[in-house]
This record gives sequence, C-alpha cells and structure tokens, in this order.
Amino acid sequence: PYSVDPASLLTRGNTNLRTELDDGDKMIPSSRIYKDNIILASKSFTPFGMSVRFTEFKEDYRLVGSQSTALSSFLTQDFAVTEKYFVIVQPALSLDLNSLVLGSKKCYQEALSPKGKTSQIVVVDRKSGASKKIDLQDTISVIGRIANAYDEADGNVTIDAINHERVFFGDGIKSADYANHVPRSQLVRVRVDVEAKTSDVTVLSDY
Repeated sequence: PYSVDPASLLTRGNTNLRTELDDGDKMIPSSRIYKDNIILASKSFTPFGMSVRFTEFKEDYRLVGSQSTALSSFLTQDFAVTEKYFVIVQPALSLDLNSLVLGSKKCYQEALSPKGKTSQIVVVDRKSGASKKIDLQDTISVIGRIANAYDEADGNVTIDAINHERVFFGDGIKSADYANHVPRSQLVRVRVDVEAKTSDVTVLSDY
C-alpha cells in the first residue's frame, strides 16, 4: 500500500510493482524520497556480483524512470539520491565461489571475505544511466548506511555515511558475540570528484 486512510487505516492505493520488477529482484532494505519522487532499489545476483536497479515513481507509484548498474560486490545495504545521481557503495568484499560450490560454506554471507578489494562509490546518472566507480581511500572499510548525499556547485558529490571497521561481528556468523564484538564505527564525509574519479574522506565523528 502507498496510501492509507488515517482514520480507518484502510488501504486507499496499492501496487504490486509487477510491471516494474523482475521475479528474481530482491529489494534493498531502504527507500528514498527526492522532492516528489519515491525511489526504490532492487538487486539481482549474477555469477560475478549483482545488478542493481533504481526505480523512480511519483507518489501514486506511476513509473518515472529506471536505471541499472552492475556491481562486482555481493553485498550492499543502502543507497542515496542527489539531484543528478543515484549513489551506492560497493564494499571491499570478495566472494569465495569455490567454497559455495563445494559446500564448505552454506550461504553467501559465510563465503564473503574483506580481502583483496578496495571499496568504491558508484554514481549513476539519473537521466542517462551512465555510471562511474570511484575508489575510496584505505581508511574506508565497509560503509553500512548513507546518512546524506548532495551535489555541490562544482559538480562534485558529497556523501555522509557510517564506516565500519569490519562487516562481521566475530570470526564468522556462528562465532559472533553480538554483545561484545560490535565493530568500531565512524561518521565520515566522502567528497567525490566525479570527473577525476577521486575521493577525499574526512572523519566527522569517531565512536
């Protein structure tokens, strides 16, 4: 439902998005509102990562537009929207496909490893769909949530986000101590030069 009567809580408008989403799509667990538009993001897995589709609607869920981009990562949790771009983070995680095929790992989460990659910011032009990937500094480990993003007058993009020192709580899913092994986190500001494909990171809060 996208419209609910405030008194009776009866549904006044609903959609199942069947014409906009494919059967294999899985929703990224967040949505964004930019001006009068609602933006949803869905993902589908490929052998080499995932495809992310940004779908933009009016308030009554009339389709405005849709753009897609391919990621080489198998994990992403959040995205942001600016006047010009959809913004998503590609974490520095690798997937051990052999362990999944051979059965030593039972799911994607167990087969993920924070080794051998650099985190990237991916910006996707909302009109053309053209995407650019910008490497982040080594100080960035895993960005979980994006708090804010906006275009600057010089054409650059600024992103405020939560950076975690690691994605896992313990040595693995089964050994996680959720009471004591919470990863250290920082609020960081990432300024991205889209044309030069460079980034600069400032720590706003370290806690």
